[in-house]
Amino acid sequence: PGTAGAGTWKAELASPLTASQRTAGQTIRTQRIDTSAGQLRVTAPAGAAPAGVQWQPISLRQTQSGSWQVQSQGQLQGIPLAWVDAFSTDPATAPLAAAGISGDLSLNGRWNLDTTARTPVADLVLERASGDIRLAVVEEETHANVTVVRSQGTVARRADGSVQTPRVPGRGMRARIQNLRLQVQ
Repeated sequence: PGTAGAGTWKAELASPLTASQRTAGQTIRTQRIDTSAGQLRVTAPAGAAPAGVQWQPISLRQTQSGSWQVQSQGQLQGIPLAWVDAFSTDPATAPLAAAGISGDLSLNGRWNLDTTARTPVADLVLERASGDIRLAVVEEETHANVTVVRSQGTVARRADGSVQTPRVPGRGMRARIQNLRLQVQ
């Protein structure tokens, strides 16, 4: 992780992970890679609650034509949105900070991918688990007593290109997210 995620990260498998690889043909004509089911718990620095990933056995197959097929199902639990910036290699280009977004929003999700069947299946869901986001905004009163709210995130850069934290009274404006769901099929 970049310096925004500086500190000790901890990743633990709940049980040993096994993987096998098989090839067929004199020159590799087909290939199959299988893993066992598993669970990974990841804890970020500063004592944040751990996030988790669980998966069913995964199968990757390379056919004689060279194309790959995948079978995978699993779920995500409590993944903090802030990790987007924590894993940015350059804090100056951290996408959430650059957009003026912060907060404690965490996400759950699940996936089911199967490209081995005649009709491929792709079902992906991300949804709010808890928390909210804050938007760095500047409020100003106009002569007509109208409040104008502008985000300063994407334009607040120093001459060297690094992100300049906008000066905002308080801690920004809460988005008050109650429901958030992204589903792709």
